[in-house]
Amino acid sequence: MKSEIREDGSKKIYNVKFANLTDLQDFLLSNPQINSATFRSPSSTRLDSSFSGISLEEAINCLTGGYSEGLDNFLKTSGILRETTVANLGGTDHNRRLIKTVCGGVPIASLVAAGVPDCNVRYVYDESSVVRNVYFNVAYGAEEKEAQIINRGLIATYIIQALEKKGEMVNFSTFTLLSDGVVNPKEMVNIDIVMKKPDDLFLDVNKCYFPLTNRAFLRRIIFRVLETLPLSASWSCGYGNPCGRDAIKDFYKASSSDIIISKPRELGIEGENIYTDTIATIESLGLEKEFDIPKIKKLGEMKRH
Repeated sequence: MKSEIREDGSKKIYNVKFANLTDLQDFLLSNPQINSATFRSPSSTRLDSSFSGISLEEAINCLTGGYSEGLDNFLKTSGILRETTVANLGGTDHNRRLIKTVCGGVPIASLVAAGVPDCNVRYVYDESSVVRNVYFNVAYGAEEKEAQIINRGLIATYIIQALEKKGEMVNFSTFTLLSDGVVNPKEMVNIDIVMKKPDDLFLDVNKCYFPLTNRAFLRRIIFRVLETLPLSASWSCGYGNPCGRDAIKDFYKASSSDIIISKPRELGIEGENIYTDTIATIESLGLEKEFDIPKIKKLGEMKRH
């Protein structure tokens, strides 16, 4: 875990970055001190399950142990979405090379069984390689429905897997960018968690399921991290305001090739139909040329009959 506090004009920005979910779990298990002057009654433990889901302790365990409720249906729907053909399948494998390594990467099962030591594989890239950054905003408003949150998680994993299928190297992080006011904020918080590095072989959907779709990740885990920061009293009631897409682009200095998965409603996600939500998101992100939208529409029509 790395953290810094910096000044940006009249704003104070609190940056917290975790190398992975294990790093986040280790931090929370270390029993970090709560800023009790601001958070006198911490929401991460006070709010009941009808709003925040499973308990903080259970949520911390899920960071590495996973969460099973609804996972089978999520994976089934994810598999159906992957039936659609990604446009421009010429491939970009020139961006990366697959190498064997003693540690790190993904193990080759047959070589592991044979006791071969040099049996893991991972991608490597050089300065000329093209890496796509995908940023996923964990924060959302209280008015967003659970179905919208789940569909957003499905669409995010679909987009990343589609890029991987094309041979692109994907750098994927979840983040929570909050401010203490909608207009002229005095304090901002950015909590960033690396979910997939460019040299990782593929996205681990099982690992991503809990942070991308479960309300306890935001309202237990992220809130607990927030409660450890030396924030002013202005954060004590609402725990900040989720930043919109334009503010996120500006904060991350996003390039035209970066993909920002923001709040569901900003992407056109209604939570009623995964296929129409997927198309709405692709169009909102300007990715129409990279995906076969007619095939997604056709697949949606087939599933209705």
